[in-house]
Amino acid sequence: MSGDRPLDITWQKDGRPIPASLGVTVDNIDFTSSLRINNLTPDHNGNYTCIARNEAAVVEHQSQLIVRVPPQFVVQPEDQDGIYGKTVTLNCSAEGYPPPTIVWEHSKGTLSTDDLRVCRVSILIIRKSGRDTG
Repeated sequence: MSGDRPLDITWQKDGRPIPASLGVTVDNIDFTSSLRINNLTPDHNGNYTCIARNEAAVVEHQSQLIVRVPPQFVVQPEDQDGIYGKTVTLNCSAEGYPPPTIVWEHSKGTLSTDDLRVCRVSILIIRKSGRDTG
């Protein structure tokens, strides 16, 4: 970055001043400004804008920060007993970013897709436990 002095460089997050609660550090040295985030969390997701101004003009540049978060279980499937010919439900939920995909696998063989339904909220419903091939 260059320009006539005095040069003032500031930062914004999502078009507003960066809240102190985010723990962001800004280092300004001459014509350079660095924004540093030590303990990155999903709260840091957003658009960061560097604004440089002097008597001649104001210029800005925006960059998007996307914080990737590994998946973690919110609800883990638990062992279930089922009654032959009845429906059994297994629950599972995970969070992260990007949102994780949950895949159900059967350890004792295959299940017919006619007997399975996976709901959007990560619930596996086995309608006819008697047709299980394992």
